Amino acid sequence: MTRSKRKFVVVDQSISELGGHHYEYAVRVLAAAREDGLDARLVTNKRLSASLAPDFPVLPIYEFGYWDRPLRLGPWVIRSFPPPGSIKAVRRAAYAAYLGITTIAQRLSGRTSAEHGRSDGLELEVNRREPFSGQRASVREFLRPLVTALRSAAGGAQFFGLNAAKIRQFERDTLAMLAALGLRADDIVFVPTLSEAELLGLGRAIASCRPDDRIGWHLLFRRPPVPARAAYARSADARRAQVRKCLATFSQATAGHRVRFYTDTEALTRQYNDLGVVRFDTLPIPVPSSFGHSRDPERALAVPTILFAGDARVEKGFQLLPILVEQLKRESPAGLSPRFIIQSNFSVPGGEPAAARARRELRSHAKNGVRLIDEPLQPDAYCAIFHASDISLIPYDPLEYRARSSGVFAESVAAGLVTIVPSGTWMAAQLDAPRITQRHPQPLARRARRDPSRSLGGGAAHLG
Repeated sequence: MTRSKRKFVVVDQSISELGGHHYEYAVRVLAAAREDGLDARLVTNKRLSASLAPDFPVLPIYEFGYWDRPLRLGPWVIRSFPPPGSIKAVRRAAYAAYLGITTIAQRLSGRTSAEHGRSDGLELEVNRREPFSGQRASVREFLRPLVTALRSAAGGAQFFGLNAAKIRQFERDTLAMLAALGLRADDIVFVPTLSEAELLGLGRAIASCRPDDRIGWHLLFRRPPVPARAAYARSADARRAQVRKCLATFSQATAGHRVRFYTDTEALTRQYNDLGVVRFDTLPIPVPSSFGHSRDPERALAVPTILFAGDARVEKGFQLLPILVEQLKRESPAGLSPRFIIQSNFSVPGGEPAAARARRELRSHAKNGVRLIDEPLQPDAYCAIFHASDISLIPYDPLEYRARSSGVFAESVAAGLVTIVPSGTWMAAQLDAPRITQRHPQPLARRARRDPSRSLGGGAAHLG
């Protein structure tokens, strides 16, 4: 009796619709696995509708996505607490109140703003660099202990700041996935996005399996162990210790099992290996061959089309686009104003406040050469916007993306677009010069065009 095909399972707990970068990444890996003769399966968030027709067999089973911060209070569950955007809203309100109180105090004391500026430092000075103004982590530093206390009261987190409800739910969902798929020896499970809470839940689930089941677990981390922003500098050591503890706890729970760890840039791999807990290796970024196509070199000389691809997030510089569009429209010669294709779908419900505001502003240009795309695109439609463009604009936060990868960057290079990136990032390091540039990297482009789809095909075989 012949054994059935080995299963290759991609688990992405955040996929809730057929579109977007999470889904794109998953189907590219699964396509390579299928080409290698494996039984490719996709496991997603349970909100993925059963009425949709994905390219691969799908098991929608996970309760929470990567960005969800659940709070369980008895029989009730709040999917995300605090709600998306609430931290920034509280920061703005607190800063406005601070300014108001300071102004009232100055007027009551009869002092002018100039006199206040010459104060001896005993009174508060209005400073936009103070907490609640421009530092992303400021309010979070105050709210996190309160949120942690609520979650601990609801269920008792074993790690400070990590979500106990999410840990337990990820464990339960993973065990349900194992039972539903009937995984056996030499089957492969690839999890391309994991938080620390999800890692702990996964470790508990794997510990429930027998090591002689010989299931191969492959885990990819795409974010640095310590955020690069200056606001996190004071908590960097604590954050590093927390990640080290999570990895050590997972490693102890899964001793004897086949588990491997990855990032998708060499810089991230070094950061995780410097923790000294488990070994990390580097996986390539999958880009299908459909992105590569012949281009007319004269087409962009007339009226170029500028592309912003991906979702609308502040860390990706989406809030900068309205000013950029307005200035280019104003300064371009008559009849030669560039066209724009801008993806503006949100990664969280309602979007971040600054991103939502930017999208509203961009709508005023919708009839003036700006095409806004509010929803995640299917793979063919997503590839088509690269073919329709000449320039790829990637104005990402250089601190957030110092070591992180970008699928949009790899896709832009493969498509032969003029690619503009911020200096000091992994993207800039792939280019010929370490500064903002308009040249695409020839070595990377050649590799992507020569056999881009097989870069993950080899990866799929390697994962086995």
